[in-house]
Amino acid sequence: MIIQVIAAFAAIFTFAMALEIPKKYLINCGFIGAAGWFVYLVVLQRFGMMTANLLGAAAITLLAHFFARIKKAPVTIFLIPGFLTLVPGAGLYRSVHYFFIGNRSMGAAYLVQTLQIAGVIALGIFMVDSLVEIIGKRKQKEEKNNTPMLTIFFSFSLRIILEKSIHNSRIRLISIKTINVLCSFTLSVT
Repeated sequence: MIIQVIAAFAAIFTFAMALEIPKKYLINCGFIGAAGWFVYLVVLQRFGMMTANLLGAAAITLLAHFFARIKKAPVTIFLIPGFLTLVPGAGLYRSVHYFFIGNRSMGAAYLVQTLQIAGVIALGIFMVDSLVEIIGKRKQKEEKNNTPMLTIFFSFSLRIILEKSIHNSRIRLISIKTINVLCSFTLSVT
């Protein structure tokens, strides 16, 4: 299993070079592909090919998002090379081969299996992408609603001090409106 993971790293690394991925991301791409292949191999022993492809695709997608955030790069730089080992190319080849030699039943069986694997890989990508998007929107919403307490304290303190210093009622009404505008501006700027 270790040899297969090392071979997966080398294959993804060289495939990323062929795709002209920038050199600073090549090791990360290799690591993502190797980790996805490791998850695939571990899950394959217990749960079967479809579950292994689903979880391998999910692991690759999750790591691609992780490295994209760390390296401040597009996710596709890490995602596309990472899937080289999971793509069901052999199944598609066997399918065409059996159709070509006239064994339609075996060709159809391999074609269905290939389409299932491709669908499961797409499902793994979709699940993780959706999860990352939901978490990202939730964080943006929290950051938007998260006004620093010091700013709130400052604006309310300013309002109280200015209100107490104004004695005339007409001037006070105008000043309170001005204070409210200033305080809301202070809160919106931060």
